[in-house]
Amino acid sequence: MKRIWIRIYSTYGLLIFAGVLLLLYPFFLLLMVRKAWLKHALFLNQIWARAFLTLSFIPPLQEWRTKLKPGQNYLFVGNHSSFLDIVLMGYVAKPCVFVGKVSLAKVPVFGYMFKKLHITVDRRNPRSRYKVLHEGAEVLENGYSLVMFPEGGIRSQNPPELATFRNGAFKLAIEKGVPIVPVTYPHNWKIQPGNHKMLMYPLRPRMIIHEAIETKDMQLKDANALRDRVFHIIQEELSNYYPNLAFKHATSFHEKNAASSI
Repeated sequence: MKRIWIRIYSTYGLLIFAGVLLLLYPFFLLLMVRKAWLKHALFLNQIWARAFLTLSFIPPLQEWRTKLKPGQNYLFVGNHSSFLDIVLMGYVAKPCVFVGKVSLAKVPVFGYMFKKLHITVDRRNPRSRYKVLHEGAEVLENGYSLVMFPEGGIRSQNPPELATFRNGAFKLAIEKGVPIVPVTYPHNWKIQPGNHKMLMYPLRPRMIIHEAIETKDMQLKDANALRDRVFHIIQEELSNYYPNLAFKHATSFHEKNAASSI
């Protein structure tokens, strides 16, 4: 009986996700006509995300440990174990451009909107990974905030354990002198597991927005230390919720496993 209920709820959630998108899609198409209207399109993205979570009866529990400054753009980085990780960024109150895998652009209707507003990456292609850093730099230069998942996709084999953090987001934050904000999602992997079954469980997600880390006085040689610092912040938070989990030590973990900048 529980399995049937979960499938019914998951189907409902999928219909809400698609229904709100279709309702807003004409406005997305209009706002995508001019680059100057990007801010409004990204705001519409936030409305969509919040409407989906509210109508799915799972508005997030938010814990803010930083205060975002008006007029300041940021680079948000979080652990990635679920498709909900992206949706929840609709609550950061900043117009955000996302870096997402190129396969998202192939999803009917949604894909066209995503590739027009956000940045897609084929992580198997070195040229595509380089292009992401260039486009991400442009986004930050234009005053928008950027969202990147330094694990490089949903890669952990045993969530909530973290996969390797890659350097791209940290180099970009230092290069452009924007603060980097770690975000921890402790339970998203339980609510919507990052697999192709597209199941959802009616549990309220939690998001912890950690204190912003200034990068203005850093140099590119500090990227590894910044990466490990953010890794430790998120890992330590996850350890508070899962104390019996054997998390890896950041520095040795990255030295052995780092393979790509994105």
